[in-house]
Amino acid sequence: MVDFDLTLRIARQRAGVTQQALAEAAGVTQAYVSNIESGRARPTSTPTITAFAETLGIDPDILFAAAGQLPADVAYYAAHHVAAIKAVRAMMADEGQKPQLVVPEPDPRNVRDGVEMFRCSCIDHAAHLRVHAGDCDGYAQSASNKGSVTGRDYALEAQRCRRAADLIDTGVDQIDASLQARKDLGKLHRER
Repeated sequence: MVDFDLTLRIARQRAGVTQQALAEAAGVTQAYVSNIESGRARPTSTPTITAFAETLGIDPDILFAAAGQLPADVAYYAAHHVAAIKAVRAMMADEGQKPQLVVPEPDPRNVRDGVEMFRCSCIDHAAHLRVHAGDCDGYAQSASNKGSVTGRDYALEAQRCRRAADLIDTGVDQIDASLQARKDLGKLHRER
């Protein structure tokens, strides 16, 4: 996990925002922002982290990941979707293993719209992961240019995001194949 203090400091400096301006936008004190950036304090409030991200013009997920926190909407989604849990588990697997994302066969009683909605949601999440990976690549380059060791952490985070996006894409391919097989089976039954 990347350190929140470094992530916040780099993002703030890139955005050209002072600690005072960031504090005012988030409704906290400048001393609190200074303590976070020096590693003496950790952000605990979802609204504060979100306000930091909005003020700095970055994806809030970058700050949530650096803080080791899971936004409530993501936690809810992951808790209710097997594919999301599988994707996270795959990211946690050893690098030497080649995990497969297993998506259960759609239940024939489900409405096709629900499956399509889930499929579109997966595609959207994969796209967001790729954007986050690009942001991490930028932070890695910036940190590397300054001779910082944390550039490697950002590069690893980018790699993990791309891997998760690829696994989600594999799951979408499996959904598509399953839907096509059901469609073909239906045609076969109608022809008889």
